[in-house]
Amino acid sequence: MNTRVSGVQVCGFDPRSRDRLATIAANLRDRIVEARINGWTGEVSGLTVSLDAAVAKLATLDRMRGTEHVVTLPISVSR
Repeated sequence: MNTRVSGVQVCGFDPRSRDRLATIAANLRDRIVEARINGWTGEVSGLTVSLDAAVAKLATLDRMRGTEHVVTLPISVSR
């Protein structure tokens, strides 16, 4: 798991980018509709893969929201 203690990065993406990711997912949905209307089956397949990944990232961010933990680690000092 790729988590920073500061909570800036969770699982490889910045939680602050959730709104942008939601916008991308909405745009992908619109592009899939357009591709279906035009009969671009290959394009529909590619866009669907991208949409599935975006939705999975959104779900991960939503699931991880509020689960940040601070861990205090002992520091050994050599004298």
